[in-house]
Amino acid sequence: MVLEDKVSAHEGLGELPNSLKELWFEIGGSCHLSCYYCFANSGGIDRSKDNVTIDQVPKYLNQFSEMGGERIAVVGAGEPFHARNIEDTFQVLNWAKGKKITTTIFTTGDLISEDVLLRLNSYPDITLLVKYNSQKPKTQDAMVGNSGYTARRDKAMALLMKRGYNDGKRLGIVTSILEENPEEMPTLFRYARDNNLIFDADNPIPR
Repeated sequence: MVLEDKVSAHEGLGELPNSLKELWFEIGGSCHLSCYYCFANSGGIDRSKDNVTIDQVPKYLNQFSEMGGERIAVVGAGEPFHARNIEDTFQVLNWAKGKKITTTIFTTGDLISEDVLLRLNSYPDITLLVKYNSQKPKTQDAMVGNSGYTARRDKAMALLMKRGYNDGKRLGIVTSILEENPEEMPTLFRYARDNNLIFDADNPIPR
């Protein structure tokens, strides 16, 4: 009987780099919407004592940068441009700009105003992905539990496109495929294609 040496699962791959290219994280848990499918379910304001404070974030982001980080994404839990979160968001953007790291922000979109856009103009390496489950106000407003949301979102989208954010890199729409909207997917895809927007569709994560 001949015994063969065990082969590593990494055999032939060479030395694996100790690097982390992309990091996704949350800024605050406060949000003005009540999306029934949201995993955070914070009830609008998240005051959990377990949250990482904004003062601790630079330490982790610096570690990420030292590991070769290139991209960060601000996602989930809260709305980055909510009044309780916006200054933290821009603090992170300032850090990313200094490190030349690209930032993607997942946003409800409807809180992006002229004033917010003036501030965003200082950050060329960002991408905004706007919540876009439906083009039907009755359906979309019900999904997020906020009357008038769709109209505010669409107004912000028009403003962003007027400012040229729809260059194929800086603006997109993001949706989850839910019971209310599967028949709209072709329409949403065409809307993105016709307006030079990034299109991001995914299945919901069960809570």
